Amino acid sequence: MKRSVRSMFAPKRAVLCACALWAVLSGSRTALAEPPDTADPPDPPAAPDDGDDASEPSNEPAREPPTPVSALELGPHVVPDSEKRSGVTPFQLTLFAPVSLLFFAGPRADITGVDVFVVYERVRRVYGLAAGVFYHRADQDVAGLQISGFFSYAGGSFRGLQVGGISSRFDGDGVALQIGGLKTAQAGVRSGGIQIAGLKNETLADFVGLRIAGLVNEASGRSWGGLEASVINWNDTEESVGLEAGFINWNRGDFTGLSAGFANMAFGTRSDPRFPIHGDVHGMQAGFMNWAMGSATGAQIGTVNLAAKDVTGAQLGAANIAMGDDMTGAQIGAANFGGWVRGAQIGVFNWAEAVTGVQIGLVNICTGRGALPFMVGINPGFAGSRGKAQP
Repeated sequence: MKRSVRSMFAPKRAVLCACALWAVLSGSRTALAEPPDTADPPDPPAAPDDGDDASEPSNEPAREPPTPVSALELGPHVVPDSEKRSGVTPFQLTLFAPVSLLFFAGPRADITGVDVFVVYERVRRVYGLAAGVFYHRADQDVAGLQISGFFSYAGGSFRGLQVGGISSRFDGDGVALQIGGLKTAQAGVRSGGIQIAGLKNETLADFVGLRIAGLVNEASGRSWGGLEASVINWNDTEESVGLEAGFINWNRGDFTGLSAGFANMAFGTRSDPRFPIHGDVHGMQAGFMNWAMGSATGAQIGTVNLAAKDVTGAQLGAANIAMGDDMTGAQIGAANFGGWVRGAQIGVFNWAEAVTGVQIGLVNICTGRGALPFMVGINPGFAGSRGKAQP
């Protein structure tokens, strides 16, 4: 009986197995025929809040932590107070910036006190003393003493004493005693004091003071005033006022004072009426050759004296030449040449366009009025009215 029952259910069991196998095979073909799903996988489930540190790994790439930015890199306007306080130090000892031996505050530091260095130092400002062996650089102002065995430099204004074994320079306004073994330089708008250099003193600003150099004093600001002594005094300024002593004294603009040397020259180089530079001399030129491209008021004393325009005063030399319309005063020398002479010509040879005064010499010539055209000895003249001489 049992065997008959089993035999009755056997066909049904076979049918059920065949159906199951067909369903499995159909599902596999469907999965292979369909394209893969490109949608992002679902987010992994959140880690249970049970205090356990273990969590499932995330598919997102790891993010690097932000790089910290120094307050100094953001500029001085956003430096926090703590950084500002650290940028001011009363004492600093540096080997070679930024290698510090003690209390290095960085190139933006303000030294209010003492800054000692061995090879190279760079700070922002110095109020006090900076001293060392090779090169000291302050990017801005210095007030006090800046002393280096080779180079001293301030990028801003300077007040005090600056010494460089080779060179010393500041680029702002200043009043200083500046000493350089070879060169000193000032490049602000207005400066003054004393410059002493073995070779050259240079001022690119208006300067008032004393300059002494072994070879050259050079000025190229708007004006220069004071005392300068060197082999060559070269003032490329619109106006020079003071005393200059050298082998060659050259002034591009007007000169007022005493110029003493082998050659003393005042040249006017601009023809633009908005910037008149006449090369006038007010004072005295004393040397072998004295040359004024403008007028001369005062005295020219030398072997050759020349004024391209009017002369008011005296020319004393071997040859005296006044090329302007008027010569008011005296010309005393071997040869004297003048326009309208109002005064005296005394020499071996005297030449004038007109004479209101006297010519005294071996040969006296007057091409205009007031005196005889030719006279030996004394030739008085009485050309009365002012104006260019007429024959």
